[in-house]
Amino acid sequence: MGEVAAQRERLMEGFTAFGGRYTEFSRRFAAWLGLHSTDAAALLEITAAEERGTPLSPAGLSKRILLSSGATTALLNRLEGRGTLCAPGSTWTGA
Repeated sequence: MGEVAAQRERLMEGFTAFGGRYTEFSRRFAAWLGLHSTDAAALLEITAAEERGTPLSPAGLSKRILLSSGATTALLNRLEGRGTLCAPGSTWTGA
């Protein structure tokens, strides 16, 4: 196997390992919060985007978590309804 092929193989193994760890982290995070795993993944994406200083729009979130716009709206409504997330422009009083 050539050097480029070996590097490609190591890179793919690294991506696979990262994906598995991220999935497990998301699952545990969801269980800890008492959320569905998709809701927790969305919360992680929203938080990460805000920390980068580039908040996600609902359409941007929809692309990141691979949900339809309608499903993303329902997800955001669930998170807002339980006080986990607040809508832009609102005053958050949740914990």
